Amino acid sequence: MIRLILLLLTLLFSLGGPATGKYSDFGHSSFAAKSAPETFYRAMSQGHYDQLLATGKLPATAETFISPTKAFAANYDGVLVQFNVRGGTTSALQGIGVRDASALTGQLHGGLPSVSKGWTSTNAFFKAEGTQVNIGLGRGAGLDTFNSNILNFQAIPK
Repeated sequence: MIRLILLLLTLLFSLGGPATGKYSDFGHSSFAAKSAPETFYRAMSQGHYDQLLATGKLPATAETFISPTKAFAANYDGVLVQFNVRGGTTSALQGIGVRDASALTGQLHGGLPSVSKGWTSTNAFFKAEGTQVNIGLGRGAGLDTFNSNILNFQAIPK
């Protein structure tokens, strides 16, 4: 019996320990937490950057898009920010994702339902722009998922 308890405790702590009950514990598998961090970019106003510095959370805009490439985000005005998030963040966003009707998004995210009005409160929107797919975090569940996975961020030169 003692061996069984020790085995279970060893297994529990090897998977990242017991849950603390914090919001950030939900939606993360132990495997996602151990995978390589993911990087996204966003250009934002100085005011939104100041808010990010103060809260550690990306503030909501109408659609709150992030890009997987620096070059794309650098085309927008404002402070360019690099976000490093937990590995598995994209998968978590796909779990609440919707997509546009483009061939690229269909090829990469074909299992997602099509976007519809009101997505900003409940979904993450996978949208092809040029040769890449950007992710709209909206103002609700997508943004909350992203914010709960931020490891660090920094302003970077364009």
